[in-house]
Amino acid sequence: MNAKDIVGTWRGGGQKVFNKNGSLKSARGPTPGFIQYSADGYMMVVSTDPDGVSAADPANMTDAEKAKAADGCTAYTGKFEVKDGVVFHHVEAALFPAWTGKTRVRHASIEGRRMTFVTEPGPDGSVSHIYWDRV
Repeated sequence: MNAKDIVGTWRGGGQKVFNKNGSLKSARGPTPGFIQYSADGYMMVVSTDPDGVSAADPANMTDAEKAKAADGCTAYTGKFEVKDGVVFHHVEAALFPAWTGKTRVRHASIEGRRMTFVTEPGPDGSVSHIYWDRV
């Protein structure tokens, strides 16, 4: 796999999180969101919680609704590179400022029109399998 293989737009296809022992921790179906890779080496992702929040207008959201919306949203952008099937997202701007300047690592595979990312283990040893479907 190389950078040319992932250039384009991909729609959120769901996610599974596995415990350190390999058992399923959680799963969710397709999400409202996209990840895009450009030929000039930039990427962006916006993915939201499919359950959303109750307020139609952000100006009328309660603090709890704003917190729920932020908790269910992944949004960042920056340069990317691909090396030996591993995709590196070099974050330049993000919903969560602590991600800015960091690199998010995704072990990637493509089968047909589906790209699967496997994350590095989290603090509890769990890993996420994130699915993207080519648009």
